[in-house]
Amino acid sequence: MQKSVSIIIPNYNGKHLLEQYLPSVFAAAQNANTQFEVIVIDDGSKDDSINFLKEQYKNVKLLINDKNRGFSYTCNHGIREAKYDLILLLNSDVKLTSDYFEHQWKY
Repeated sequence: MQKSVSIIIPNYNGKHLLEQYLPSVFAAAQNANTQFEVIVIDDGSKDDSINFLKEQYKNVKLLINDKNRGFSYTCNHGIREAKYDLILLLNSDVKLTSDYFEHQWKY
């Protein structure tokens, strides 16, 4: 059964990972033919992650922790802001195949 999905990605100093892997997340989500959102939560990065996302991915819902709060807090921050039926937590170094969701709906 196909449902809408909130894709939540915690980030800490991962601009280089977002550059490499975020395109695959959008490709997979767009191929899923369902409503989706991508939420990236920045956990106090010192690199240029925030500016990169603001400039290159205006369609990302960007949440910014006031300081580094750790993985669990950051994931929960994203979950609280999610608006769709399902939640997919992804690390910033995960590359999705373009047909990723097609194989997941049955679960």
